[in-house]
Amino acid sequence: MLLQSPTGKTFSAQEMDDYLVHLMDSLQIPGTSIAVLNQGEVVYQRNLGVTDWENKTPITATTTFEAASLSKPIFAYFMLKLAEQGQIDLDAPLYTYMDHPGFDEDAKPAYKTITPRMVLCHSAGLPNWVNGQNGELLSLAFPPGEGFSYSGEAYQWLAAGVGTHLELGWSLPFDSLFRATVTLPLGMEHTSFTWSDYHAANKSKAHIGTEVRARDFQPKSVGAGYSLHSSAAEYALFIREMIKGSLLSETWKAEMLREQNPIPENNPTYETGQTGWSLGFAIKPTEYGTRYLHTGNNPGFMSYTCFYPESGFGLVVFLNCDQIEPFYEGLGNFLDDPF
Repeated sequence: MLLQSPTGKTFSAQEMDDYLVHLMDSLQIPGTSIAVLNQGEVVYQRNLGVTDWENKTPITATTTFEAASLSKPIFAYFMLKLAEQGQIDLDAPLYTYMDHPGFDEDAKPAYKTITPRMVLCHSAGLPNWVNGQNGELLSLAFPPGEGFSYSGEAYQWLAAGVGTHLELGWSLPFDSLFRATVTLPLGMEHTSFTWSDYHAANKSKAHIGTEVRARDFQPKSVGAGYSLHSSAAEYALFIREMIKGSLLSETWKAEMLREQNPIPENNPTYETGQTGWSLGFAIKPTEYGTRYLHTGNNPGFMSYTCFYPESGFGLVVFLNCDQIEPFYEGLGNFLDDPF
């Protein structure tokens, strides 16, 4: 069976195998987990390379990776599921779920207008991250709902707020609800925001270049913007759901994928071809359909996903190193689908 790219280019699994091995060798990529979907179904999945460049331990189907910011789209989906069930309101002021004491005086009272919807489409106006331990306060780049500012900080407030609202907190009980609501119904048995014995036994090492990076990241709480651990094979089941699944109703899925926040043309993100943000994904129009995408970057781990609802093409890439840009440049050339 031939595989197909978004542009209609066809290639065999063996051709992709050969190309990936060549690309990893040329870039000295320690390891990758990768999946391709055609017409909304997973048609190709590989685990290549090693979990540890020093000891050459092979990556296998059980190996897990830090998904980094690919945490955000699936957390957004979780919020849509809770909204569909009536457990949260996407347009309720977030401070009513949990007030946030860390805003500077200039941000008051505007921060009280921030809603979960604004957080999910990055229109809340918060910075990406601040260091509260150093006493750094949160400011707003613009009135909430009136601009674009990518913010992991806002996602973290949302996780804490919703967990508090549901009287679960934002550690293991909240992650257990996420798993019961999202990952287990989708067949993503080992995907979680918090640490588990499975991840302890199977997680890949992190690398900067080919150097193993000491990284003792064992999250005890739901880091909505960064702490998900998964594999490409499991994360691809989430992308399948976004293309053709039915766990989320068509009405709510359409709301998730609708452009909620147009990116201003003077914003640097617009220069990449991304024109707006849905509830969880960036949106990039192309000549062969609308691409929904997200990237991820934790120390020593990088990731990328995209899908096209019209054609049903999808892609998930996890790397255990910091080389996603040259890796995807090569992969994009092979797929005829540059970033």
